[in-house]
Amino acid sequence: MSIEEFKQKWLELQAKHDARFGEIAEQNRKDIGQIQTVQEQYNTQKEQETKTFKSIQAESKSKTYKDEVKTNFWENFLKVQ
Repeated sequence: MSIEEFKQKWLELQAKHDARFGEIAEQNRKDIGQIQTVQEQYNTQKEQETKTFKSIQAESKSKTYKDEVKTNFWENFLKVQ
């Protein structure tokens, strides 16, 4: 094999290698994109699961109810005494 033939074969092999490498690189990019999408979905689901339930804090604004409780307490206390 002459040097020129070797150069020609080498260039053909290198072109095939570059083409195949480009295909593999593109497939890896697609796979990484899919993995990131799945990971984002998993993280979103985890965040939703970890959110804690917050109950509503209610306050009685009825003064008559508070007065009745105090009055009943003192009446019962006095009866016991």
